[in-house]
Amino acid sequence: MKQSLLVFAVMVVLCSACNPKNLVIHSGYAPNYTHLYNTYCIAFDPITAEDTTLQHDVITAEINRQMQLRGFQYTTQNPDVLVFYSLHPDKIKLNTYVKSYRSPEVDYVVDKTFLRKGTLLIQFQDTFMNKTVWQGYAARVSPEGFFDKKAVRTAARNVLLGYHTFSLTYQAQSRSSSY
Repeated sequence: MKQSLLVFAVMVVLCSACNPKNLVIHSGYAPNYTHLYNTYCIAFDPITAEDTTLQHDVITAEINRQMQLRGFQYTTQNPDVLVFYSLHPDKIKLNTYVKSYRSPEVDYVVDKTFLRKGTLLIQFQDTFMNKTVWQGYAARVSPEGFFDKKAVRTAARNVLLGYHTFSLTYQAQSRSSSY
């Protein structure tokens, strides 16, 4: 009996260690969102890229992986979507679009969100409209201010799980192969 209780306690501790640090994850599409994209490019900031504590290589690798799984092609020549990301070690205030349930005549309203320390923010910008069409974030990635590779990779993956769109060519290939 004592041995099974000990095994159960060890399992509970191990399972709680697998939890991705109680991340607060949210994502949403802008009211002007269209699904007409095939290519993307990750916007690169050489000044912040020099800071190795922010794990830029881990984030860009995960963004590339997730976008290619959805059928998007990486290009630097006239991409359909620009992908921006940022890590915020301090608290931030973020404006997000949310569906309006109080006013039926208004589809979306701007909501101000206050996020704790250690937030990863990912935005997709339509290059033709020059507007943000999707935004996602994971708060509490690193409340201590130190960004661990595994925590950042998990946060980036979980944020991008909220992006439910596949590329146009991927959708066309899926339709043609199903017939």
